[in-house]
Amino acid sequence: MKLKFLLSVAIIIFTATVVNAQKHEIAFTSGGLKVGERGFNLPQPGILKFKTGFTYQFNYAQRLVDAKIASLYWEIPVAVTPKTKVSGTNALSPSSYSSLFISPGLKLKLFPVGKFSPYAALGFNVSRFNQGSRLLNNQPNPNESSETSAGLTIAGGVDIKVISKLSIRGEVRDFYAEVPPLNINALRSRQHNALISAGFVVRF
Repeated sequence: MKLKFLLSVAIIIFTATVVNAQKHEIAFTSGGLKVGERGFNLPQPGILKFKTGFTYQFNYAQRLVDAKIASLYWEIPVAVTPKTKVSGTNALSPSSYSSLFISPGLKLKLFPVGKFSPYAALGFNVSRFNQGSRLLNNQPNPNESSETSAGLTIAGGVDIKVISKLSIRGEVRDFYAEVPPLNINALRSRQHNALISAGFVVRF
């Protein structure tokens, strides 16, 4: 009986030590960045459409508060979309552009040591858009330009534990930012950049 008791105490202490040590998370996910359509009124009324851009995302998070049933983290995701293809009626718009989002913020995770850990995140982002080298009329882009702006980010997802320090992650994240430089006068100055991604998380 005494041996069982000591063994139980040792297991509890070891589990608590492991959980307490897992203050950091590194996640790598990939998926599609969806923008939708963009209306404009200059140089003449028309519309631009955007293909879904394949996106890589790296995310580092550190736990600030551990309330057992929930934990609060600060995080800094970095998402890169090498190419988003563009089609539409303005021949002088670039045929593609690339995107970079850096988005520090806070994340609240429920049941952080459970099998399923849903979470929500809120932060701000710094976005960087770079025009492609060719226009929609298939001519070289003579004035490739870039644009950097700030905006808000919201996210939600779930981590599914595989082993103690490894989980699978599914996530939806929206980078709300200024429109990329498209050589048009857009009807709206900001746009949603919705990223649906999946990958893995390592905790330590």
